[in-house]
Amino acid sequence: MLRQIIEVVGESDLHRIVTKVVIGVAFIAVEVDDSQVGLCASITESGQEECKAFEMAGRLAGSTVEEILGLASEYGYISRSIALATVNAINDACLGSVDGDVMDLLEFDGNRVAIIGMIEPVVEMLERRGCEISVFDTRNVSHPLIRPVEDMERYVSDATMIIITATTIINETLTEILRLSKNAKEVILMGPTTPMMAQIFAGTGVTWLAGSKVLDGASVMRIVMEGGGTRSLFRSGAIKKVVQKVA
Repeated sequence: MLRQIIEVVGESDLHRIVTKVVIGVAFIAVEVDDSQVGLCASITESGQEECKAFEMAGRLAGSTVEEILGLASEYGYISRSIALATVNAINDACLGSVDGDVMDLLEFDGNRVAIIGMIEPVVEMLERRGCEISVFDTRNVSHPLIRPVEDMERYVSDATMIIITATTIINETLTEILRLSKNAKEVILMGPTTPMMAQIFAGTGVTWLAGSKVLDGASVMRIVMEGGGTRSLFRSGAIKKVVQKVA
């Protein structure tokens, strides 16, 4: 999926200059042309050596967008995350998007919801609405609703709504999850990592993109550099929620 996303980057954008890259605890932030900033979650795979990312430390800034996007072909989550953050920086998240929370646009009536990647505020909201929730997460997180990953196929196939964190683009699990999602009425790709490019997801089963728009690039870079996560970014006003309907 990341390859398809990169393929739609315009020729003129490929020659733009990446001016800053910050690799934080929770996010990676990329600044292009001293102005536009994009985000991608910073995830690592246990035992995976991120050679390329470390080898290029100190040499990323000043690279062209094309050179940075080339990292997506390298083996490693950090390299892929830098590439997706770059796409998010040059993409206009407001084009075709509306401000707001996707949860305000959906109907909840006895839904069986599968969540891929723990998002606690979403889980809490769904619990209040009486949904039957199953959460799957490969990270070392603890919550009574988290089920064993080996049970995911059964629960995802039976779910009427599926919420997927966009980090599945980075770890290359999104395509398989979407294959299992044929019975769901709504499939939402969620989080600041989400590329707001509805045309890419047409025909995949995804029905909504629930991402973010950067409002204050300098604040985003500072928060990421200081180890901040999603809540810090939203609470500071550095980013806002935006939504796109996928045809």
